[in-house]
Amino acid sequence: MERIGHVGQKTRTRRFDEGNFRGYTDYLIESEPGARPAPQAFLVHQAPEWVLPPHFHLEEQFQVVTGGSGTLGKHAVAPITVHYTSRETGYGPLVAGGEGLDYLSLRAVTDPGAWYMPESRGKMRPGLRKWQTTIGPIAVGSLDVSRAVSPGDVEVLSAPDEHGLAIWLLRLPPDGATTAPPQALGGGRFHVVVGGSLNAAHESLGYGAVVWRDAADAPLHLRAGAQGLALLVLQFPAQALEPEPRRMDDA
Repeated sequence: MERIGHVGQKTRTRRFDEGNFRGYTDYLIESEPGARPAPQAFLVHQAPEWVLPPHFHLEEQFQVVTGGSGTLGKHAVAPITVHYTSRETGYGPLVAGGEGLDYLSLRAVTDPGAWYMPESRGKMRPGLRKWQTTIGPIAVGSLDVSRAVSPGDVEVLSAPDEHGLAIWLLRLPPDGATTAPPQALGGGRFHVVVGGSLNAAHESLGYGAVVWRDAADAPLHLRAGAQGLALLVLQFPAQALEPEPRRMDDA
């Protein structure tokens, strides 16, 4: 199953002016809850200097910073920073800088929302593997498609681990073509345009566009636009598709 999302064809926008978050969210890909996979992708615009408290989610998640600046925990973040968290792994606070902070939130399975810390700590499942990693900000020069060589330049940002989690950065010269790395063990992938454009589904996908592919799908065939292409390939671990136990408040 392939799903494509970008701001030009967003499904809806939601604004937040109360609670723990300030800003607005553009929803790019939405799925009915309950299925696995049920890809979810949205672009968050966090208000300038707003502090999003530490929290966790019930599903695995990639985040990609696409605009502004700030901090995530102890890490300075700016375009392009990639952050991954396994389910029920607390992370944050996420603090926006003076110009705000924009980031994609990408999940293989639709998640109902955040559980804030420390008040939700008791809802975490004991013994669950906890993992998070932050990569970047990736140097601007690394996104320079003029560095690309045909048929493609592949940089391994995080080699596939025993669970299938992996991150690659691909660069293609103008009008170049290649195929994404083979998919093994993973739980599906998001492909994120971070430079140039990707020609897919009879349209040109620019900066911040995302393409979802299921774990059972063949690797995505990539064709760059006239300005070349820089593309992140974000592969979820197989455990991302495992059912999450019902929580106390869901019973």
